[in-house]
Amino acid sequence: MKMKLAILIVVLAVSAMNAVADDVDKWIKDLNDPIPSVREAAVVALKDLNDTRAVVPLIQSLNDTDSSIIRGNAATALGELKDPRAVDPLIGILSDTDSGVRDNAALALGILNDSRAVGPLIQALSDTDSGVRGDAALVLGKLKDPRAFEPLMQSFNTNTGSSIIRGRVAIALGELKDPRAVDPLIQALSDTDSNVRYTAAQALGELNDSRAVG
Repeated sequence: MKMKLAILIVVLAVSAMNAVADDVDKWIKDLNDPIPSVREAAVVALKDLNDTRAVVPLIQSLNDTDSSIIRGNAATALGELKDPRAVDPLIGILSDTDSGVRDNAALALGILNDSRAVGPLIQALSDTDSGVRGDAALVLGKLKDPRAFEPLMQSFNTNTGSSIIRGRVAIALGELKDPRAVDPLIQALSDTDSNVRYTAAQALGELNDSRAVG
């Protein structure tokens, strides 16, 4: 009886694996469907299935000219698949015409955690969209590359009208742990915006510098 049960479990498991494989093939095929809504559904499904066979087709979907939704979701899916082949294509769409696509690309590059993205993300600190600038700052902090320090400091000083961006840059400066950020962050403790004061305090905690104690 136990032997029969074990065989049944194996058969069911193999059947489930085959079904998933069939689903992946189906959704990959649907990425080329002429109807944008079908392609949009395919991108979302492939993200959830988490199969690396979808990497190259999803990279191709980054160039979908009909739908920014497809391009943005493809960027998100590629980040979650964590395949380094996606790094350069994602860098390429940091200049997409749609700010949501650019933002998703920046966040996906943060998940991939590849130093090739540092320079392009530094450029994204000057993006016309504040959300992209803020998320680029967060990702640069996560990547912990010292090349990002001076651009982040410049962003901190120039985005005086956006407390959200200044707060995200403060978080990134804390992640970089460069002592040159201590004095500007101490000054930010007197910022008129409570979010900036809070994130500056958090960043100073990460830096663990005696100058911040007083």
